Amino acid sequence: MLWALSLGFLIGPLVALVARTLPARGRLLGRPICAQQGCSLDVAAASATLRFLGFKRACPTCGGDPALGDLLVELGTVVLFAALALRWPFGPTLVAHLLFAALLLAIFVIDLRHRQVYFILGYGGIALAVALAPLAMSGGVLAALGGGLVGALIFGGFYVLGRMLYRGRAPMGTGDVTIAVLLGAMTGFPDILTALGIGILAGGVGAVLVLLGRGSRKAYMPYGPALCIGGLVVLLS
Repeated sequence: MLWALSLGFLIGPLVALVARTLPARGRLLGRPICAQQGCSLDVAAASATLRFLGFKRACPTCGGDPALGDLLVELGTVVLFAALALRWPFGPTLVAHLLFAALLLAIFVIDLRHRQVYFILGYGGIALAVALAPLAMSGGVLAALGGGLVGALIFGGFYVLGRMLYRGRAPMGTGDVTIAVLLGAMTGFPDILTALGIGILAGGVGAVLVLLGRGSRKAYMPYGPALCIGGLVVLLS
């Protein structure tokens, strides 16, 4: 547990960094940037948690404080890593699932903020999940490929049906289909069905909350974060 918590505190700033720099600069990694105006920060100021605790709290350029969202991402990574360490015994499978959790959390945050799933995270994640399939809960490369195929068929079908019903304006994007394939590669078959079921349920709850909060049926609800929740739940189950 102690090493998982320590690793979470190290990886959390990396997840928050990817969630900031990829949409802002189009690069997976780079120098930390200020959440207020995008100013460049020293590498030593990469951790929002340390900045909240008083270590280089203000941006030297614009004086902005660290973003609460970045702090929540870092602490969320710690909690996820600790929970996975409780669920899975120490070994290669746990390491694979820690990587999956960090990836899903980065996709979750970016899609929630920017409504976009980046190629390098989506398709790169699928390749990573297939490569690590012998170590992960999917149970092997064939199971991972089968799970990815099921995810593609189910959400690909939803995407096509949505475009037909909404006359070209689908209620979900191709990025959501990519996430469904990624979840299938991570979890394999039949666990992909559980992940998608939880994701659909979480998406429904989120849609109701967005509808109540904005008071409009046209309010947009990003579906990707809900699918990521489904994947994380299965990894923890």
